[in-house]
Amino acid sequence: MKRILALLLGLSTALALCACTGSPAASATVDMEELQTAMLEAGNFPTMRSVTGDSDKAAQNFTYFSSLDYDKVENYLLSFSNEKTADEFAVIAVKDPADVQDAAVSLSEHKDSRCNTFRQYAPDQLDMAEKGIVFTQDQYAVLIIAENPHTIRDAFEQQLG
Repeated sequence: MKRILALLLGLSTALALCACTGSPAASATVDMEELQTAMLEAGNFPTMRSVTGDSDKAAQNFTYFSSLDYDKVENYLLSFSNEKTADEFAVIAVKDPADVQDAAVSLSEHKDSRCNTFRQYAPDQLDMAEKGIVFTQDQYAVLIIAENPHTIRDAFEQQLG
């Protein structure tokens, strides 16, 4: 009887350890429209157009700024200038936090593409685009191109709490 009890205790300990070694699960994402509003209010943006992953054409819109497989995306937001300026920000919430670095790489590629566009067609906007930032936090990959991207980042971080 003691052997069976010891065996069960050892087995339960091993199972508990195995359960703790898996990849971290994604937390529930924040409301993207509320996040978008907070980020827009934090900056001195021109007129902006905005979309989120809740739109009817979410998958199609996503391809504008990211090459990440859309099946890996929990939700996203994108706001960009409607006045031919470099102002833009995007947030990708991935389903699996292991994919957040791939999402960040896709946003860096988009930033590079925007820099190339402004280099050719609007050199006066190139400096702002080049100073744009890409970072990750939890399951989020974020791109911010703005006059003061750190103020927008602060608004993002406050919304995440």
